[in-house]
Amino acid sequence: MLLVNPRSGVGRGQRFAAQLADDLRARGLSVNILTVGEEADRLLRHGALARADALVVAGGDGTLCRVAELAAAADRPVWHCPLGNENLFAREFGMTRDADQIADAVRAQRVRRIDRGLANGQTFTIMASVGFDAAIVHRLARVRVKAIGHRSYALPALAEIVHHRVPALTITVEGQPIVERQRGLAVIANSPLYGVDLNPAATAVVDDGLLDVAFLPASNVLSLGRWFVSCRLGRQGTRHDYLTARGREIRVEAFGRWAPVQIDGEAPGIDPETPVGQPPVHARTPLVATVEPGAIPVLEPVEPIRSKRAARLRPHDRHTPTPEYAGTAPVGVAD
Repeated sequence: MLLVNPRSGVGRGQRFAAQLADDLRARGLSVNILTVGEEADRLLRHGALARADALVVAGGDGTLCRVAELAAAADRPVWHCPLGNENLFAREFGMTRDADQIADAVRAQRVRRIDRGLANGQTFTIMASVGFDAAIVHRLARVRVKAIGHRSYALPALAEIVHHRVPALTITVEGQPIVERQRGLAVIANSPLYGVDLNPAATAVVDDGLLDVAFLPASNVLSLGRWFVSCRLGRQGTRHDYLTARGREIRVEAFGRWAPVQIDGEAPGIDPETPVGQPPVHARTPLVATVEPGAIPVLEPVEPIRSKRAARLRPHDRHTPTPEYAGTAPVGVAD
């Protein structure tokens, strides 16, 4: 089953899916094309997805996230055919658009079960966050009317640089407070990968039955900028004020006004018709994240093809024993 988001690939998703379907049929596979949304949901209800050998997703990380929920419900393995901006899920597993690689994986049926994150009840496979990045995603969602590329983020990012007020956050892990009313950015990660290779929670593992939270304390946008440089260089863990923790339930609350939440690079439920200042409850704090271990079946490549960026975070290199809580837990009053 080939599921496609027509807006992915800067609007070329449907055309690419048709060509990929022909290529897979030429390799002896039976392929049906579905559009992600009501059509796929209807087939799930009728049991058709459960009869597929695999659910191949042509789209970005947001599309993959929606199909991962179907994959968990139908218990069929998912493959990410990358057509988005970052394609973090595909990078995590070394998946590509190559028809030979996909056909080999479908025949081999090497399935790995990964954890399913839930953020305010919404499925995520990569991460959810509260703060500056979520505010940019919200701004973009309010003006998005067509397919987007990396350049689409420029104006929303500039607006946030000018207007962003860093939220004061309280974070608890399985009921234990680790941050109290401190300004900064919080990332809850199922995977170590993050947009533009920042990777703030670089020790997260997709199948350890736990979520990781990384907190980057910052009083203003300039402080956040320094964090982004540290993360881009892979040096966030060397800073004394970096905090990371791991658990099965993580809660993030904002002191005073609510703060925006993004889930796998999307602002769920927000579009140009959403009233300003009134996001749906699952797109704002409080953010409650939980994990369902091994809920999502993933079709692994026979021969993973990894980018240079993803290769620096190979799963077998990063899953080292760590304390449940690491770093210096900054506790204080918002300035």
